[in-house]
Amino acid sequence: MSFRPVLLALALTTGATTAAAAQDNKVQPAVADSVTAAMDLMAPMMGRMTAAMMLGVLDVLNDPATVEKLATFNRRYFDALLGKGFTREEALRIVMAVGVPMMPGQG
Repeated sequence: MSFRPVLLALALTTGATTAAAAQDNKVQPAVADSVTAAMDLMAPMMGRMTAAMMLGVLDVLNDPATVEKLATFNRRYFDALLGKGFTREEALRIVMAVGVPMMPGQG
């Protein structure tokens, strides 16, 4: 199945939705239904993409080189916190709260 018609329909209905909302401050039911239908078609694909991304992250985190880098980061972060005047308990709590550093918006 080609997603090109679905994406085109979504783009067109999104533009129509924006224009309709700007004109009379409400979305027409037919437009809202078409956007909902397009989103329903995309949901399974989005689920598969999310699962693939999660598995990719787990593969990276399971790599021994990544584990070593994370351990080095945590030790250096802990030591830096101590150097800035935090107590050992405070530094440990901060490092534990950060957990595994992720990309912005991922954690």
